[in-house]
Amino acid sequence: MKFIYSCIWCLSLWLLCSQAGYAQNGADTIRTQGIRIGVDIGKIAYYFLTNNTNKTLEFSADMSYKKLLLVGEAGYNLLDITKETYTYNSNGLFARVGVEHNILKGGGDNYIFVGARYGIGQFSYQASDIELVDDFWGNQQANSAKQAVTAHWGEAVGGVKVNVFGNVFLGFTARFKLRIAESDYGEVDPLLIPGFGNPIRRNAMGFNYYVYYLIPLKRNKL
Repeated sequence: MKFIYSCIWCLSLWLLCSQAGYAQNGADTIRTQGIRIGVDIGKIAYYFLTNNTNKTLEFSADMSYKKLLLVGEAGYNLLDITKETYTYNSNGLFARVGVEHNILKGGGDNYIFVGARYGIGQFSYQASDIELVDDFWGNQQANSAKQAVTAHWGEAVGGVKVNVFGNVFLGFTARFKLRIAESDYGEVDPLLIPGFGNPIRRNAMGFNYYVYYLIPLKRNKL
């Protein structure tokens, strides 16, 4: 899995450097403005190449506003884990909104960006068939009550978006996340906050690998 991610990262960087060099030679002086929509192929690959317990589908959309990109991201997560001592199920939605600033000069439709996000995740979870070991009374099983949780966090992001051909783009985003607030977990802690990650830590890292399609609206000279 890491090998696939590394290949996507290297391909994106190589395409970006190639096209940026082409632009600096004066051959690419036009930037296309429009609405770019994308899907996280990394999450899809993770599902098919692992044990399929963690299902996440995530989408992204952005559009130009002056010198910034306005970005919205949303997704769905379903987690089903069965162990010898417990069963865990959760499902929920997450969304992020934010901005990106392109630091690549003269790159045409290609981007090297930095930015920020505000994220929110809403999900429910439950642990069942929890095995309680007791040498005196004997082992027993228990179920936790279903719990609903809302979590909020902020992100600092950076990455690339590369025009590979036509209106198709390939890109990745690296994220540093800082959890701001969350509702009470109840009697059992969740195993995952959709869109964020580890519910025990206040900070987390994340990576997304996207394929985008740009719906062009107009073209501007750089």
